[in-house]
Amino acid sequence: VTEIEILENGNKFLGKKGGTATTTNNIIIKAINFEYNKISNILIAKDKVKIDDKIKDYLIFADKITYFKNKELIITEGETNAVIQSKYDFISKNVSLNRIKMELSSSENSIIKDDKSNLYKLSKFKYFYDKKLLKGENIKIETNYLKDKNDKLFLSDAFINFENNSFFSKDTKVLLHKDV
Repeated sequence: VTEIEILENGNKFLGKKGGTATTTNNIIIKAINFEYNKISNILIAKDKVKIDDKIKDYLIFADKITYFKNKELIITEGETNAVIQSKYDFISKNVSLNRIKMELSSSENSIIKDDKSNLYKLSKFKYFYDKKLLKGENIKIETNYLKDKNDKLFLSDAFINFENNSFFSKDTKVLLHKDV
């Protein structure tokens, strides 16, 4: 951190003008502004926030995050992009990452792109990244979404296993491209 201000008898730290915070469990958080409360063990990072966890293999980009260290919970505010396991790109808002449950979730409209050219649009989701299992609502899936010939699936509620490309859903509608 370029500038640091210590307040409240050394219990509150304000970092300004950019810097990096590294946690005891090797999470690297970069941002322009930081606020750390030593008593509550809560870190707030604002402006161009990047969280990098090389052990659990994820990156998170947001304008503001709050890291509740005692609960191992990270909450983002606003537009959020998360790259999980170097394969899944989550584009959402107001995301919650529970590091204990290994769960990424949002109640906002979201988009997920995978490394197999599949596109998922959901009204809300919960992704269990240790199991590679996605639970979502109002899901539209486009296979090979970058090509003219793609298939579309519409699922009202579903569990999607990213490991073996299977799903269990309610109210499914499938539209196949014309050459099938």
